[in-house]
Amino acid sequence: MHGWHHSYYVNYTEEEGYQILKNAKDKIEKTFNVKVGRWIVPHGKHYFPSWIQPVMDRLGLKINNRGIGCRVWVLHYWNTWSIDKINKLILRSSPVAPSSSTIIG
Repeated sequence: MHGWHHSYYVNYTEEEGYQILKNAKDKIEKTFNVKVGRWIVPHGKHYFPSWIQPVMDRLGLKINNRGIGCRVWVLHYWNTWSIDKINKLILRSSPVAPSSSTIIG
C-alpha cells in the first residue's frame, strides 16, 4: 500500500496519519479482497514520519522491505499504466471472468 494519496506524510500528526492510512488500507482490502501488509512511504527515502512505528503497530502493517522476500507492485490509481496493470492482475488471478464493474478505470 502506498497511501490514500501521494503526499509528504511527515507533515501529518500521528492521528492524521493513522486515519489516512486506515482509510486507504480498508478501501484496498474491501475493493480487491486482499490483505494489506506493508506500507511504502511516499517520498520515504528522505521523509519518514516520526510517528511511523506506533501507527504501523496500530494498523498491523510493516514498512516496505524493498521487495525482499515478497513481491511488491507500486501502483497509483491516477496512473493509466497502473490501472492497466491492476486490471491485468485482476483478470489473471480471477477463476471466473470479472464483470465490467470489477475492472478499474
